[in-house]
Amino acid sequence: MSTWKVKIEDVTGAVSDDTFISNVCSEALQEVVSTVDDEYLKSLIVEVATDDSNPVGLPDDSGRLLDVFREDGVDGRFRECKEVPLYLEARIQDGGSIYAATKNEPLFVKKGGNLYVYPAPAADNGVRVLYFDTDILIAHGDDYGSTPADFNVALKIPILYKAIHRTLSKLMIDVIAGLPTNPFLSLPSPPAPPIGLDFGTTGDLDISILSLPTFVPPNLDLSFTNIDASLADEDEDMATAHSGKLNLQMSEYDKLITAATQEFEEQSAIYEKEIEELIHNAEKSYDKKDKEAANKLEIFGKDMEIYKEQIDKEVNYFKELISKQKEKYTVYKDTADVYKSLYEEAIKAFMPEEKKDGLGV
Repeated sequence: MSTWKVKIEDVTGAVSDDTFISNVCSEALQEVVSTVDDEYLKSLIVEVATDDSNPVGLPDDSGRLLDVFREDGVDGRFRECKEVPLYLEARIQDGGSIYAATKNEPLFVKKGGNLYVYPAPAADNGVRVLYFDTDILIAHGDDYGSTPADFNVALKIPILYKAIHRTLSKLMIDVIAGLPTNPFLSLPSPPAPPIGLDFGTTGDLDISILSLPTFVPPNLDLSFTNIDASLADEDEDMATAHSGKLNLQMSEYDKLITAATQEFEEQSAIYEKEIEELIHNAEKSYDKKDKEAANKLEIFGKDMEIYKEQIDKEVNYFKELISKQKEKYTVYKDTADVYKSLYEEAIKAFMPEEKKDGLGV
């Protein structure tokens, strides 16, 4: 048995959140049902509601209205009701109006979540409403071959494509959200310069007066507020657009890290040169080389090298992480674009002609 989860993961890879898979399948089903032509839905199992008084309501407000009929005075003989704008409600009840509803040409309006049929239904002139029950759910573990019931294989294809597209959109967002928002919180501190460097001066040589090179990472400011809001509204296209913006921000951040690293390297080179000049001048002026001072400087030099290596390690690790996440993002996005196009083509076969040109998914 091939489940909906298996069908989706064959394309997306493993998705750990089964609840998300169930929700995305059910949402895709609802979207497809709201998009396809009424005539196609009528070929499936259609629910029937009857009433003999206004207002006429749909059970649990969970149906897509397909047709409304009213008996014309002969038991069991129904006439199709046509919908008119709500502002005509008074006129269609006025027998002298050109808009008046008749038993042979009944009309209805939608108001307050209910239907009002005119001439008003009665015990011997009942109303019959055809609707498609949209209160249908797909669970991640449901058999793809038999769920939802009464849907042919062709209609399941756009449902699957839409579910795959939404899942990939979510994975794109997860890739960006998986990056640490403060990647350089654990940066090491630079070593303290040695003191007590005696070169025969009246006071010790103080290299602490020099500006110690320090790596200053750029700020990383990623906000997921817009993405979270779009996901809450089930608008994966807007969520994807926001994630695309964050992806561009990550590319820019990568450039800023490179610039900060170059600045740090330049500072380090200048610092080393300044120390050399300071020591050279001290040795030249006083003609004294202190062995202890030389040892301190050697240890300090090694500590500075370790410090720079630690900085390089942190920077390279995060730059590599950005590169890998961007690669994943690109794969998900490219695949999502493919399935968006596949969905558009698949759903057109079930849409009324007047809607095909303006298809938006």
